[in-house]
This record gives sequence, structure tokens and C-alpha cells, in this order.
Amino acid sequence: MRRKEQLPRFWMTRVELPSWARRPDTHLDNMRLSDYQAIQQRRHKMLDIVHQEVEAYLNTPGLYGEDENCMFPNRSRMSGEYYVIDESYTGHVGPVWIQVGITCRCLEPPSRSEQQDRDYLGLEVWLRCDPKTWSFKIFRNTDSSAI
Repeated sequence: MRRKEQLPRFWMTRVELPSWARRPDTHLDNMRLSDYQAIQQRRHKMLDIVHQEVEAYLNTPGLYGEDENCMFPNRSRMSGEYYVIDESYTGHVGPVWIQVGITCRCLEPPSRSEQQDRDYLGLEVWLRCDPKTWSFKIFRNTDSSAI
């Protein structure tokens, strides 16, 4: 039996909000502002987990395509950059935990010199935050969307 050749790892880089992007939005539901602020004090840890998930998604066979005539998303049409656009935080009880949704937009390279909007793929990464330890872990499947 012939083994399918493993494709090289697709590395991603988180970039600052592009000048052409709309202003990000943050939604808080059923939680205290102090809990949101505590999460923001650990934002770098949270975004590290998000980054790992974005790369994991784009390196999971069957979730992406690689050549010109294949499925969406197509890694060959991506620049390897993404940014964070929207965030949601929802408090839960029994036990107490916070559901975090981070929306990322993966970019394509510009197809022409005057192109500004380069959004290609949306990824919504879902995290579970434990307020006892302020730790984060992936909560469920990452959702994708065409932009």
C-alpha cells in the first residue's frame, strides 16, 4: 500500500488589526466586568491557545485543500496571516466557567496592488475558561466560514 505524502506544516502569524478592517466588537453575557478584566490580564495566554488552535485547524487533513481546484479553505490561497476581530464571553453556572469565542480572520495575499480587504477565512475558536485558575482550554470544535 502506498502512503500519501505528508504535506509540510502550515505556519500562521497573528498580525495587528489591518487598517481596512472594521472595528472589532466584544460581547459580554451573564458575567461580571471584573471577570472580563481578569481574563484580559491573561490575554497573552488565551491568545496563545487560540494561535495553537488556528494552526492545528489548518494542519488537520480533511479540513483544508492544497491545490488550485480543491475544496475551501485552500491553503495555497492563504498568506499565513490572521487577526482577531470579535470576541464573546458568556458566564455559566453549575459549575462556574466562562465560554470564550474568539473570531479570527485568515488573510489571502493581495491579488492586485490596490486590494485592501484580504479576508479569506473566518475561524471561531471556542475556549473554556476556569475562573478558579484562570486557565484556558479548547471547548469544542472550531467553526469556519467563508468571508
